[in-house]
Amino acid sequence: MMKFVFVVASLVLVAFQPPAFAQETGTLITRKAAQIDGNSIADSRRAMEDFAKCLVSREGGRVARLIDLPVDTKEADSALDAIYGQTDECLSDGQLRMNELGLRGAIFQALYERDYSANAVLSFPAELQTGYRNSYPAVLSDKARMYVSLNHFSECVARADPNGVRQLITSRVESSTETNSFAALLPKFSACIVKDNEIRFSKSNLKGFLAEGLYRLSRASSQKAAGQ
Repeated sequence: MMKFVFVVASLVLVAFQPPAFAQETGTLITRKAAQIDGNSIADSRRAMEDFAKCLVSREGGRVARLIDLPVDTKEADSALDAIYGQTDECLSDGQLRMNELGLRGAIFQALYERDYSANAVLSFPAELQTGYRNSYPAVLSDKARMYVSLNHFSECVARADPNGVRQLITSRVESSTETNSFAALLPKFSACIVKDNEIRFSKSNLKGFLAEGLYRLSRASSQKAAGQ
């Protein structure tokens, strides 16, 4: 039996079972840009999305380096630390606590909106490959295995309904568009889960995963069209 479950705030990946990864957190107390307007989950989600847009705008070089490094490597950890250390102007009046998974997802949302939302690619041929797995060794750590599995899931959904994923990624937190987009994509989520597995996602993390899949596919399509 395949099962897909939304959870309110936490991230549980039963299918991939990453050991304690969801507990990795970083805390940033900074000034300007993203504003935390309340204490609800929705307020935190909005702040995270605005924070990531600021990062992409101000720290584009560091972000570009991070997203193409395989996770669970010294290079990726150093790239993430560099982003944490250069964000003094991306958060205003508060404290934003995040895990690495959530931050990466929000960054991919911001990257997609910046690079592809205006001229969206809405069809991907079966032979199009992002090359994401090629950056990893044959034997994966638990953390890397989880990321590769998540990328497989998100690319599967993005290939099945790129416009639906685009509408979700570009929607505002807790808007009717976001709610309707999640509902419309549910059959695609279930179809992309390995049989007999269960995946539990928060809305925030799921949105970020899908943004990564659609971003990587869109970039690969653009590069192929440009002959790169």
